[in-house]
Order: sequence, then structure tokens, then C-alpha cells
Amino acid sequence: MKISIDKHILIKPLEQAAKFLPSKNVIPILAELLFEAKHDGLYITGGNGTQFLQSKIEFDDYQLIKPGSATIPGKRIAEIVKVMKGVIDIETVGFETEIKSGRKKYDLPGLDPEEYPHFIEDPEGASVELEGRALKVLVKETAYAASESEATPILTGLRVRFQDNMINVTSTDRHRLSSSVQVADNLIEMQIIVGAKTMSDLMNLIGPEEKLVIKLVQSKLVVVTKNFIFCSRVLEGTYPDVDRMVPNNYQSTLRVNRELLIDGLQSVKIIIKDQKSKVTRMHVGEVIELKAAAEGVGKVNEFVDIISLQGEGFKVAFNGEYFLEAADSINSKELIIGYSGMTNPILIKDADDERNYRIVLPYRTTEV
Repeated sequence: MKISIDKHILIKPLEQAAKFLPSKNVIPILAELLFEAKHDGLYITGGNGTQFLQSKIEFDDYQLIKPGSATIPGKRIAEIVKVMKGVIDIETVGFETEIKSGRKKYDLPGLDPEEYPHFIEDPEGASVELEGRALKVLVKETAYAASESEATPILTGLRVRFQDNMINVTSTDRHRLSSSVQVADNLIEMQIIVGAKTMSDLMNLIGPEEKLVIKLVQSKLVVVTKNFIFCSRVLEGTYPDVDRMVPNNYQSTLRVNRELLIDGLQSVKIIIKDQKSKVTRMHVGEVIELKAAAEGVGKVNEFVDIISLQGEGFKVAFNGEYFLEAADSINSKELIIGYSGMTNPILIKDADDERNYRIVLPYRTTEV
């Protein structure tokens, strides 16, 4: 393989593929990036064994001198390209790769490219097409509530459902839940569960105007954009029946300005942030009173005006940071809070679209 390419053309596709290299090099070949120089373009692939991204540089954006393939240490070449300027020449002889630019020259050992996993594919079959903006919003609003514990791997994922011209993304760690929707046309019915971190990493590479094609083939999620193909294994298992977590009846319904509530919860966070339980107490009457105390730190009382209250006032205790994240993840001027008892889930809804909701489980305590 022998190619010549401008740094400004190479750097972005290279960094995209390098983002999915494993943090620990359990399998040596996965520490490499696979370069494939072909007549239709230069392909750069990186992955960690369960997810891979293949960037493509079009054939007229680089000079192909000799087609071929090579594996090159991924993190090393990313660092090398950053310090180079102008045109970069890359030539492979055997498993050794020479990288030159101006008076800078590096020689890097590689491995047999034939041993690199064959994971990337753009298969035929049913697909969903949508704008990047829709999926970026949904992932941002829900990924925070997914579990980080590998003891419950299915809960580390996002449930992505396409149904009735609507995309619904849901996450839960059993202590809280986030569910958001976006309207989209011409959807086929499909449901997948894919890692929340995987989706967050992917969304960082996608522009809001970018067109996406999403496919589900043989337990793999395939996302195709103009500049790359991304493949990831989906999570196997039964996702919890989250619809059962949503209360059907409320003793009280509270409407509040979202920004005012967030300001109040952020004030409380100063006291509770180093606590494991982060206990915050909410007393609702003519106003909302937020209270918290931490031994050796201090106490806080914060008051938030309400817009309206249907039903009686109430008292409830919860994890203040969970409640803050839930309120912060909803993009509306006002929030609706549904209360159905001290031990029942607290519902937080988008006042503009009640299909977007969050749930925080209360603490079971007599001291509220």
C-alpha cells in the first residue's frame, strides 16, 4: 500500500475511527487501525470487538499510488498525524509502515491485515432514515438514566423503538427512568437495545443536518452516513416493562417553571453532592420548599414559586441529583410533576409534550 494525502483530509476520518479503539488492549489486533487503499476510496476502520466504525475518504481526495491494506497502531498514528503538516506519504512494506511529511519520518510495526475482524457491513434490507438531529436529541435526553453497572448489562442500554411514525428512546437503572419521543415519517416497526455509551459516542460524530440510515441485521445495529459506517452488537435480553412504572393516577399535580426548579435543585446540590444518597426533601404547598442537610457540611433551604397545584400539598424525599438531571434533560419552559404517594414513583413531564417524561423513585423514609 502506498498513498499520499493532505493532513486536513486525513485527520477527521482518522480520529473518528480511533475513537472506538479499546481502552485496554486485550487483543493486539484491536489496538490497530485497518487502512484499505482502494480505487473507490481510502477506508479506515477501528473498533473494540463489539463496535466498529469505518470512515471513508473519497477516491478523488487522496492519491492512490499502490492499492493494498495495512494495520497501523491506532493511537500512535493519530498522534503522529496531529504533529504533521501538509502532504503525508504513507507506504507499507510487509507489515511495516513508513509515514513521512516534510522532514518528519516515522516507521511503525503493524500486524497482518488479514487477521483484522470482518465486522463492518452495509447489508441489504429494511431500514429507517432520519436526520441526525432527531436521534441526537433523544440520546442526549435519555442516556444519563441508563445503568453503569455491568451486573445488569441490559440496563446499560437504550431501548430504541420505531413505531407509528414515532421514535421512542427509553433508559432506566431501576431508580429512575427517562423516555423521550420524536416524530418521523415513513418508519418501519423496529426495536433494539444498544449501549448508552455507544450511542453517546456515536452522536458526537454526527451533525444535526446529517442523514442517517439505520438497519438491524443479525443482532447488529448498522448506522450509515455519508462519511462512515458504524456497526455495533445490540444487547441481548429482556428489557423491563417500563410502562408499568408510570403511575396511572395522581393525588396532586404540580406545574412549575423549569428554570426556577433547576436553580433551586442546583442550590441544594452544593450541600448534598458528596453524600452517597443525596437525600433532598420537597415540601409542596403555596410554594416548593427544598431542604437538605449533610453532617459536617451544613443545611440548605431553598424556595421555588409554583405556577399551579391541583390537589393537596405533599411532602416527598428523593435523590436530588437524579431529580436535577431529570429536570435538566427536558427542553420546555414548564414542567408538570405528578405525585401519587410517598412511596410511589414521582413523574416529571414535559408540559409541551407529555409523551416526554422522567421518573424518579422516592426514598422510603418517615422523616420527610
